[in-house]
Amino acid sequence: RARDSFVSNERLLLSRGLTAGEYCAGGEGELDDDDDDDPLGCLAEDEDGEAGGGGSAPPSGRQLAVAAGDDFPRRGSSRGPSSKLLCVIAVVRHGERTPKRKLKLKLPAMPDLQTGLLVGWLVGAEAKPEDVKLLTSDSESKKFELRSKSQINRLREVCSKNPDLSCAADVLRATRDVHVKVEVEPGKQVSVVLKWGGQLTPFGEEQALDFGSTFRRQVYPGEDTLRMHASLRHDVKVYASNEPRCKFTAGAFAKGLLHIDTPLPAIVTSFVREDDLGRLGDQQWEDSPEKIKAKELTDEAFQSPESVGAALRKVLPDALRGPRVRTGAEKLESYATLQEAAAAAAGSVNRILEALSKAVEREPDLKLYEGETLRLMLQRWQDLKKDLWQKDCARISAIPHFDDHIHFDLHHNAEIMDKISTEFVHALKDALAIVEPITEIIQLCEAGNSIASRGEIGAFFVAPLLRKLRFDLRIGAGAELGEEVQHKSKHGQLYEEERKGDGATDDVVRTRLYFAHQAHLFSLLNVLRYSSPGDSKVGLPNPRQPDEGRMGYLSSVVFKLRLLHTPAGGELFVDVEISAGDSPGSCPTQRSLVWCLPWAGVDEFLSEVLRQREGAARQPPAESP
Repeated sequence: RARDSFVSNERLLLSRGLTAGEYCAGGEGELDDDDDDDPLGCLAEDEDGEAGGGGSAPPSGRQLAVAAGDDFPRRGSSRGPSSKLLCVIAVVRHGERTPKRKLKLKLPAMPDLQTGLLVGWLVGAEAKPEDVKLLTSDSESKKFELRSKSQINRLREVCSKNPDLSCAADVLRATRDVHVKVEVEPGKQVSVVLKWGGQLTPFGEEQALDFGSTFRRQVYPGEDTLRMHASLRHDVKVYASNEPRCKFTAGAFAKGLLHIDTPLPAIVTSFVREDDLGRLGDQQWEDSPEKIKAKELTDEAFQSPESVGAALRKVLPDALRGPRVRTGAEKLESYATLQEAAAAAAGSVNRILEALSKAVEREPDLKLYEGETLRLMLQRWQDLKKDLWQKDCARISAIPHFDDHIHFDLHHNAEIMDKISTEFVHALKDALAIVEPITEIIQLCEAGNSIASRGEIGAFFVAPLLRKLRFDLRIGAGAELGEEVQHKSKHGQLYEEERKGDGATDDVVRTRLYFAHQAHLFSLLNVLRYSSPGDSKVGLPNPRQPDEGRMGYLSSVVFKLRLLHTPAGGELFVDVEISAGDSPGSCPTQRSLVWCLPWAGVDEFLSEVLRQREGAARQPPAESP
């Protein structure tokens, strides 16, 4: 009954296993007292030697990053004071997805009457009013979208009767969630574009389910799941980006978090909020002008006649390279230029296609992961080859897609393919050795070519999320909301109700879970590492900080607001924990505690970053030379 009531009210309620919501640091992933690499150290102090906390004004000159030291009580330490958990915020990348695909085809030319009959039949009774209006108009070019199951089935019937369109029929038969666009071009030529892929895989769903269970054990150790449903002491909401893979990752995570036996679509409908990650106001997700400049510099580096080392130093200084990226850059130095390395990466697809073509001749209808046949796999790789080349030059923007396809097939199809074509599996592994480092270098270069640009590009894109994080932490801390108090009725209602409910004000834990894309997560990390607004600094080198390469599936950044009990009273601190998978198929479950920061300093830092972001948005764009 508690679960049904909970679903109907869209409340994800987390409670502590300890009484009165007490939170004593410890549990999985704890740090030992004799760990020399412990990132927790002396908290930055103000000029009077008092650590910032509570609602007091932050002292000037505070450094938010924590240096190594022995003065702060560590997790798992018997000598440290207890603390109370007030707020948990997690920003999580979606689970594993399928490669994105697109197939273009043209139906045989027909007389006007037959073309009209065919398009009208495909659109069918499901036609929207605008579709009907377009069908009867005199416009030479007409575009329609086919979304319903019956529309897709009619198109599959048309394709299956034409041998030249058999590949499209296979796609429509074996693939779920296909988006189809039909266009009647001038001359009555009918073209059809199929788009599919990018959905959460069954493996990704299982990953998210397990990650939800692991998250509950690590963040709320000893939790009683039935009490979690029954008690109305916890205020939890789940947000997701608009993409289905993010929403279904959020639903699977919630299912594992709460041990719910409800089908996933129902959980997504009941639990997952789809208001664009809970944006406050109408601020948009948009790229900075510096991002455009960084992409242009990256393209120039990959077309430069300079050596690999010289070209990389211009777009990726040593200060911005992690250990894995440095190793990847060293591998590329065996080529004369970055252009040559990119051409070698794009050319490695030929060996993959050659091995795959031989396998298709033997078993064209062999079933692979998610019902894909060998023939469809061959079509997928042929389409990728077309994207990799443009006028005999390797297209840099397509190499990350190449990397996605390699990882997907190595993870899901290598075992089956190894039985009929070991050459195909070896070709994938050899291609990965060069494609992966180029992919990571492209991503890092486009994120910014200096420390300053990294922070600016990240803040410009992820500003809506930064504003929401600050809002959540302020409510958890009981602080003033300023101009954002108008959003309290929407985003803080349950929290306030429970504070007033039974008088147990200390029991309420505000939890916000955000499921987004790698771009959101990577931009957020770059803000924390590289932004230095005003006289605050964050992101000092830390041995526990993960490498700056790709953020694997289900990587996360977790913020924990704690009230630390000291002899002098209570002080508010924010723990920032990061987990990052080292490959697209990995699922990170162990988080590293990277920073422990005074809450007042974090609030000041976020406010200054947002002020600078708003100032940059108001500046007119620079004129092109």
